[in-house]
Amino acid sequence: MKTETLDDYITTYGTALQTNAQRALAPLHVPGRDPLPYVPLNRTLLEAQAHVVAASRKALEQRKGVFMVAECGTGKTIMALATMHGVKQDYNALVFCPGHITAKWEREIKGTIPGAKVVQIKSWKDLIAIKGVHYQGGAVWYVISRDTAKLGADWDHAMVDRGEDDEGGRLYCPACGERQAGKSSYLRASELTRRKRKCDCGENLWTWKCTKNTGIRWSPAKYIHKHMKRFFDYLVIDECHEEKDAQSKQGQAVGSLIAAVDKTLLLTGTVIGGYAEHLRPLLWKVSPRLLLDDGFKFTDKTKFSVQYGRIETKVSKTTGGKRRVKTTTTRTVRPGVMPTMFGRHLLGCSVFLGLDEVSDALPRLTEEVMPIELDIDVMAEYQRIEHTLGTAMRAMAARRDLRLCGTLINATMNWVDHPFGWPDLGYADGDMFQHVVTPQSFDPQRVYPKEAALINLCRRERDEGRQTWVFVENTNTRDVVARLESMLNQNGLSATSLRQKVPLAKRERWIQTTGSQHDVVLSHPKLVETGLDLFDKEKFSYNFSTLVFYEVGFNLFTVRQASRRHWRISQPTACRTYFMHYNGTMQARAVSLMARKMAAATALEGQFSSEGLAAMAGDSVAIELELARSLDKNLDQGQRTWDKSVTF
Repeated sequence: MKTETLDDYITTYGTALQTNAQRALAPLHVPGRDPLPYVPLNRTLLEAQAHVVAASRKALEQRKGVFMVAECGTGKTIMALATMHGVKQDYNALVFCPGHITAKWEREIKGTIPGAKVVQIKSWKDLIAIKGVHYQGGAVWYVISRDTAKLGADWDHAMVDRGEDDEGGRLYCPACGERQAGKSSYLRASELTRRKRKCDCGENLWTWKCTKNTGIRWSPAKYIHKHMKRFFDYLVIDECHEEKDAQSKQGQAVGSLIAAVDKTLLLTGTVIGGYAEHLRPLLWKVSPRLLLDDGFKFTDKTKFSVQYGRIETKVSKTTGGKRRVKTTTTRTVRPGVMPTMFGRHLLGCSVFLGLDEVSDALPRLTEEVMPIELDIDVMAEYQRIEHTLGTAMRAMAARRDLRLCGTLINATMNWVDHPFGWPDLGYADGDMFQHVVTPQSFDPQRVYPKEAALINLCRRERDEGRQTWVFVENTNTRDVVARLESMLNQNGLSATSLRQKVPLAKRERWIQTTGSQHDVVLSHPKLVETGLDLFDKEKFSYNFSTLVFYEVGFNLFTVRQASRRHWRISQPTACRTYFMHYNGTMQARAVSLMARKMAAATALEGQFSSEGLAAMAGDSVAIELELARSLDKNLDQGQRTWDKSVTF
């Protein structure tokens, strides 16, 4: 066999590579060689799930935290419960999860662990009561939503400010009256950061403050960290990829909880979304020793991306007086991940599982890109808008002015799906608006090609006895969801929409009660991206086995998670996913870019391909800017890349 590509090489020599890797890495657990632990559960683990449990337990014996990177539908919940249960007879475990699946976690715990007690934590006041209660024997699981855990009173600096004088700042301790020292002489208000200070006299130079949203309540995560350390033996963080921002209240809550428990299991189906920075904050919480050994500090965001991500460096030179040349260097973190991060920082603290490894009886999954041709008159107007905005943007970009970039992307991505009622397009210049182009408005009563294609697709699925869930990005100013819902109903289909006004905690119930009544449901993908199944596992009263991305967004986490809401072990029906776009428009380029990012993300999780490794190395910038740049590039290779990375 002639070997021409990386895919050919892996196909030919994959077995030998796997054998050599096992010899070099000495894995903690090898399926088929090592025995499986006995776990007393009400449900039976599949063999692949049992091996993940065994590997996770062994890893947790050596580490404080472990990532369980398992594809949607593999049963992360039961594997997490089995990993923690049975090691001790009596223990307290805490689950940190999205608010819309707290009830689901309670259901799963009670249905899986014999005699388990489940306590829902609604506020920090519940913790005061919990702290004084000691249940006699058995497993006690506490469930807290991430919104509940993070919200609480904030703090602010508390010093007497007497303004400025010749020596600098005049900030004094309110207790002893001592003037506070700053970087040069005396502390200025401009030097204050989000760091709590203390005076030499021992007085805190900060105080708690109430806000409109938090009142006087305390953050449960902070309360646990300060008053309940080691009360919980285990912590399970569901959808941990959503805690990638170290500076957010949610990220800080996760850090507080991890510091307060002995062992942490972090669950995700999408460990990374294109940036090395997505993993850095979590790695500091779970496996800080390796980062310290590499010479990193917690604040070394750019340094970490230099080694394991991609940095764009710009050097500019300006000429001043007396022929002096001033050189300015700026570094910007860009999408891209080096494969070395997988081996150095992920492999030792992660357990990976794909859905195809769990069961041979999985339903067939097909994913198809659907290019659709625009009407000639609409296409001509689109090209005029794109050309006018693109010409103006390139001229501004030459002066390093990107103010028109967002307008360009918004118009070229969304005008074709709602080609009427748009205002003048341009950019703000101080208090003035600089007009660039006025989009033509077409007839709102007209049915456009993508709309007709969606109607026909949903009809075909209904005639086969299938239900369809449609994902739409535009739900506000230009409410494409409402327009499509009306059209589908007018064309003989029963359609409804899930909106953000349905509270998180009630969305699962909404799907259960509404699902069986309609052929089609429309929603923004973020409303169902985590924790929700789009079919009834017990009675099969509803089954949205067809998913349609009418519009594809820029968030890789959301696209990956939402696109797997139907593909599950207990799914009895073949699954279909469609990605619709207008051919020859910015939508086509966006689908191509998202396919490449998908390949990069799956490569980091062990599903390597030549496209995946190329994407990991990073030849892209922020997706909006890359789309703008693609006006001069041929990026219409979406179908090939998408098929290579995600079709089964």
